[in-house]
Amino acid sequence: MGTVIAIICFASTWTYIVPMLTIIPIGLPLELVFGKIFENSSYAATSTGVLLTLIALFLIVGLWFVKQIEKDKREQQDFNSIRLIFFFAAQLVIIHPLVFYFWATMNSQNAGDGQFMFGMVETFPISSVLFAILGLTIDRIKNKKTFANST
Repeated sequence: MGTVIAIICFASTWTYIVPMLTIIPIGLPLELVFGKIFENSSYAATSTGVLLTLIALFLIVGLWFVKQIEKDKREQQDFNSIRLIFFFAAQLVIIHPLVFYFWATMNSQNAGDGQFMFGMVETFPISSVLFAILGLTIDRIKNKKTFANST
């Protein structure tokens, strides 16, 4: 599933609309919050706050999902495809902003530049490829034998 999402995202990069639509739902509210917190600071502080929050969300959602896979394997339940869809939907609005805000933090000196918004399009192919890697990682975890089913 990760590869399918990666291909769709990668193909939609040049629409300019899809990259913005995946970054705005979580990136904009976080940027507004951290903009108020770091009101008298540079954009680097705001983008760093957003970046650290997105990293935390990525880890929380990812670890929760892995724990659910392990729990299902322990209880010998079938793989929950609905949970996988929700996981990738959540990651869709976390991974793209995460990569963009990493880029934004590294390029914060250009924050006032109108070209800064094109960073969303510039980072979108990179974040799209991450979905394929994430999908392969999930497959590996899902297919890994546990002590309970290795006999």
